[in-house]
Amino acid sequence: MTLEELVNSKLDKLNPTDLIVWRYIYAHKKECCYISIYDIADNCNV
Repeated sequence: MTLEELVNSKLDKLNPTDLIVWRYIYAHKKECCYISIYDIADNCNV
């Protein structure tokens, strides 16, 4: 199962902040491999 498949299977359980972070990760897959979750959150303004 890919990350995208996993997230899509749990989409109804994600809160609005989770969705913001997921959309950022999905749009910036290569960059997110090399940055911390703190940087991702900062980039998402959450």
